[in-house]
Amino acid sequence: ILADKEKLSGENEKIQKELSEKKELLAKLQKEIDEISHSQKTESLENLNLQNNNLNSQLQQIRNAKTIWMNWQDKRDDQVRVKAELDQLNKSLKAEKDKYPSLKSKADTEKRAYESLLEMQRRMQSAVGDAAKNLRHQLSVGDTCPVCGKKIESVVHDEEFEKILQPIDNQVKQAKDKYDDTLKSEQECLAFIKKLETDLPAKEQEHQDLVSKNERLQKN
Repeated sequence: ILADKEKLSGENEKIQKELSEKKELLAKLQKEIDEISHSQKTESLENLNLQNNNLNSQLQQIRNAKTIWMNWQDKRDDQVRVKAELDQLNKSLKAEKDKYPSLKSKADTEKRAYESLLEMQRRMQSAVGDAAKNLRHQLSVGDTCPVCGKKIESVVHDEEFEKILQPIDNQVKQAKDKYDDTLKSEQECLAFIKKLETDLPAKEQEHQDLVSKNERLQKN
């Protein structure tokens, strides 16, 4: 029995020793596993950070490209708008320059007509003056009129002669109004031409600046 106990005791010690060795090996293996896991986690985290940085960089590039495109589009829209305004200025300037000579010619013609009627009115008015009245009282049918040089065919009294002046007064007024209106149109046309000629260089410069900006944006 003693021998059996000693034998069992030896076996137990052997088992305990092997168990202790296994535990040490397991602990060593677990440590290695933990180290490998930590290394893998660190590497994975670094890879994720690298991918994240790359994605952020690409996203920023996309945002920058979008901003540049939007700026270009805005400038392009401005360029189209300013070009249309520039074309309209040139079109208006040509139309006004084409219109001006006829307006000036019309104003000159109406001015001469008005001045002619004004002179006729002046002569007729002088005929009803005191001196003319006295002179007419001395004239008879068949005499020569000292004002117009024509033969007097009938005697006209002062009251009747004043009534005769009304048509020429009306004609003078109508001619003056017509001339004033045409002269106003001529002056407005000339003023508009000068304004267009002043605005045109500034609009051309604005258009050129936008073209240059768009070219720089396209290069970027």
